[in-house]
Amino acid sequence: MEYLKNDFISFEVKDIGKGITLIHFELKRQLEPQDLNNIRPLDPVKNKFSKNIVVLSGRAPIWLYGFLVHSTMQ
Repeated sequence: MEYLKNDFISFEVKDIGKGITLIHFELKRQLEPQDLNNIRPLDPVKNKFSKNIVVLSGRAPIWLYGFLVHSTMQ
């Protein structure tokens, strides 16, 4: 199920097991740090995975992973 897609990143969320959610992302182009202002990560409460273990999957700079982890855990 795809939740967010724009010109440079798309997210897909899947339940992969009991209490485990996979968030896979795909970059459409190389990112710059200023692109973080335009990325709206998924809301774990609205998307009903706030109590699950979350696995991030995708190829990206390490600073994007830090941003996604911080944004998803709020």
